[in-house]
Amino acid sequence: LLVAASVTWKHWSRFDNPIVYTAERPGDAPQPEANFGDTFVSRVGIEGSFTAGPFGLQARGGFAWEPSPAPLQEGYHNYLDNDRAVLGTGLGMDWRFIRLDLAFQYHHLVPRRAVKESTLSETHPGWPSIEHEGGIFYFGAEVGVTL
Repeated sequence: LLVAASVTWKHWSRFDNPIVYTAERPGDAPQPEANFGDTFVSRVGIEGSFTAGPFGLQARGGFAWEPSPAPLQEGYHNYLDNDRAVLGTGLGMDWRFIRLDLAFQYHHLVPRRAVKESTLSETHPGWPSIEHEGGIFYFGAEVGVTL
C-alpha cells in the first residue's frame, strides 16, 4: 500500500496577462492587469498492489484541490476560472510483458458568481453579473509492452 500527499505553490502573480487588446474603441477603458494571485494546490493519493502468479493488479485513487488564481471579476473584463475539486481513480494490470492502465478523473468546477460594478450595468444592460460552473470528465487508457 502506497500513500502520497503533496502541496504545490503556483506563482501566478508573475504570470503575464494572457489577453492583449488588438483593437480599441473610443471610450474603452485601458486593459487592466490580470492580477492573478498565488495559489497552493494540495493532492493526496493511494495505491494498492496485488500479485497472483504472473498477474499484477494496481488499484489507485486520489483527490486534489486547486484554487483559482483569478480574482473575482467585477469589472468590464472576464477571466473565467473556477476553484477545482479533482477526484481520480485508476486500475493497472500486467501479465508477463503486457501492461494495461485505465484512468478516470472528474473535475468539479466550483460555482462562481461575480456581481458587476453598477456603472457597468448602466452602460451594458443585461450584464449585472456573471456565473460559471461545470464539470470535466477525463478517461484514459494505455497499453504497453516490455521488450
